Amino acid sequence: MSDRDTLIELIDDTRADGHSPSEAADYLLDAGWRPPAREVDDTWELDALPQGAVVASGDSDVFQRCVGGWFEPGRLEPLDSAELVGHLVGHGPVTVVYVPTEEA
Repeated sequence: MSDRDTLIELIDDTRADGHSPSEAADYLLDAGWRPPAREVDDTWELDALPQGAVVASGDSDVFQRCVGGWFEPGRLEPLDSAELVGHLVGHGPVTVVYVPTEEA
């Protein structure tokens, strides 16, 4: 069964049981549904992410925001947000993989 089919089945279950929209949302979240991963494409959005945030490029390059900037595994010098955007140009969207303050 595809992800889409699973979601259709879950939505159908909430409709059949007469759930309110709020109850349906709770039901879907409890069943494991999550919204699509957030994508960022400018320095302001990267700067707004807290320390500990992790982003990945379309080529699967991974960076974590720490004190001093964005670190890639094996890289000794951090990149600032503008350098990170420049480094990732042409590699597809930057996906926010983890934000420590958001619900996992």
